[in-house]
Amino acid sequence: MSGPRYPNQQLRAVALETYFRGRFSMLNALEKVQAEFGDRFPNLFVPHAQHGASPALQPFQLRSAQLDETLGVAVNQASYVSFDYPGSDRFLASAAALLPRVLELGGVQKLERVVYRYENEIGLSRDADRVIPLQQLVNIAPPPGCGSADEGVIGMEMAWTTRWSHGLLNVQAAVDEAPGPAGAVLRLTIAATVSPAGPPEQLATYASQAHGRALAAFEALITPTFREFLVGSDEAAADPEAEEEGNS
Repeated sequence: MSGPRYPNQQLRAVALETYFRGRFSMLNALEKVQAEFGDRFPNLFVPHAQHGASPALQPFQLRSAQLDETLGVAVNQASYVSFDYPGSDRFLASAAALLPRVLELGGVQKLERVVYRYENEIGLSRDADRVIPLQQLVNIAPPPGCGSADEGVIGMEMAWTTRWSHGLLNVQAAVDEAPGPAGAVLRLTIAATVSPAGPPEQLATYASQAHGRALAAFEALITPTFREFLVGSDEAAADPEAEEEGNS
């Protein structure tokens, strides 16, 4: 299996999430999940109470010793998250080795939706006027009549959800402050959802479909200049077809 398409991609996390109708059997399966995967995920994190959020819908998390991957379980979901992204092939292989078994232990027979989620945190430097170099990085601009990226963007918070052939695509982009007088961070989250889904046995198909849509959205959003930086190789940047499809 090859590595990531974009070795320099500034990812906070990548997740594959499965959702289904809530089942008390998932609570009964927690002990079995921990017993089966505890060697790989020895750390148990219990959800914090959140005002207005149902505790049962917040996942218990089993995390690896290095805290670089998480297996989450709640009454209506099971998820796998990597904080050290090895590329889609390895990531999806790990998810395929974990999530179907968790769903089996919980007695889940039908998935309602499957989500593939990228969470990027892109470091930025402001100029003397606090403007961020948005137009150099992503193809996102203020709406017509609200200024332009060329005129100078200082802050941003945008989100949109659209339909695609297998479900929904959600994109969130926001600029937050970062340590230092000229520091900022662009948070770019892309989540592709397959909905409705179906039998857990077809999870690999749903995951591949969702990953393909999320990857296409990410590639459409980044500029050629930023893409060259993410690839980290002039040759690869000049010949994107040289890499295997889907390894982002």
